[in-house]
Amino acid sequence: MRVKEIIGERVIALDGELIGEVEDLELDDDWRVTGLIVGLERGVAKKLGSKFGFRAKGKIPVEIVRGTKNYVTLSLGGDDLYSKIEKL
Repeated sequence: MRVKEIIGERVIALDGELIGEVEDLELDDDWRVTGLIVGLERGVAKKLGSKFGFRAKGKIPVEIVRGTKNYVTLSLGGDDLYSKIEKL
């Protein structure tokens, strides 16, 4: 998959909740993807403690990405997922 194919894709939790949209990728020194930078949905941002809930971003570790066909699916949902999202 190419970078331009994943930027803009919706991110969906295991339980079907819309988490947000991929805005960027985080890479390590060897150019491997280590995380997805996601523009968070307002409700998700509020659950993570964002005061305003808009334009909030979070980093999702690539280890919990389950698939990338038509949208990005995650292997976790609910509280398990929220504990893995790093607010940016």
